[in-house]
Amino acid sequence: MKNIKNILLCQKHFLCLAFFCLVFPALQSQTLNINPNPFIQRTLASFTLAGTDSVSLQLINSLGQVIVSPVSNTVLPAGNYQDSLILDNYPPGTYFLILKVKSGSSKTMKLIKQGPVGINELNLNASIKLFPNPVKDKLSLQFESTLKIDVISISNALGQMIYSMNDPQSKQEIDLGFLQSGIYFLTLRQAQGENKTGQKVFKVVKE
Repeated sequence: MKNIKNILLCQKHFLCLAFFCLVFPALQSQTLNINPNPFIQRTLASFTLAGTDSVSLQLINSLGQVIVSPVSNTVLPAGNYQDSLILDNYPPGTYFLILKVKSGSSKTMKLIKQGPVGINELNLNASIKLFPNPVKDKLSLQFESTLKIDVISISNALGQMIYSMNDPQSKQEIDLGFLQSGIYFLTLRQAQGENKTGQKVFKVVKE
């Protein structure tokens, strides 16, 4: 009788081990890759599924806001998948691509979007003042007249441009009363010869 119990116990352990060996590799065989990374405007996301599963693929910014969802709660069979991430209209910075599958753990990859070739950090030997910040209504911008600024633009946290001005004066007041509370990015751009641009980005907090 004791031998029969030992045999049944061994069989139970064998079945549990077999199930673990079959399922655990399947969960681990899910992959997520980005190429190229860093990138300038567009990159390619590729992922692999070991079996049929419900899948979501989301790109979020550094604030945790979802900006692109190439795949949303879609049931996909086992296989290899690719999707282009087109971020032409989003600012340079750090982003995160998250692969979520119903039967396993999520996978996350960090993406670095670089500025276009020929864009340099603006030389700030000339003083630039931006106040008040945080701002409720009107934002004042001041810079030395020797610093030629060609364009001022403001974008929201999703990279959408919401304000633009060409050839601003060295003392400029910008009315932001129409904006909702949140974080915005003010960019100063300066032409620096053929096919070259200098820029400086400031974070602005709207109360």
